[in-house]
Amino acid sequence: MSRICEVSVTYHEKALAQVAAKKLFELRLAAVAHVGEVETTFRWDGAIQVASEWRLTVRITEAAKDSVIAGLTADHPYELPGFVIHTCETTAESAAWIASQIAG
Repeated sequence: MSRICEVSVTYHEKALAQVAAKKLFELRLAAVAHVGEVETTFRWDGAIQVASEWRLTVRITEAAKDSVIAGLTADHPYELPGFVIHTCETTAESAAWIASQIAG
């Protein structure tokens, strides 16, 4: 087994998540991107909020993690993007393919 990372963050519009994914592919920072709709409940400014959002999850190498977060933060419309980062195991073949898709 080999280690990779998945980074997730939400957007209020599907198109914004898709643009962010495309940017990461153009920069050769992501190997796979998933965009899906989720219902989110959270507390903001003292009130409970419920919103439909679009979650972008990308599969990357551990080495690309800081660059991915910086790239997504730079253009993110939220005051505080809520990143979730998972380091996980996959097959050696899958990890090698992911690494081959990422520059550097």
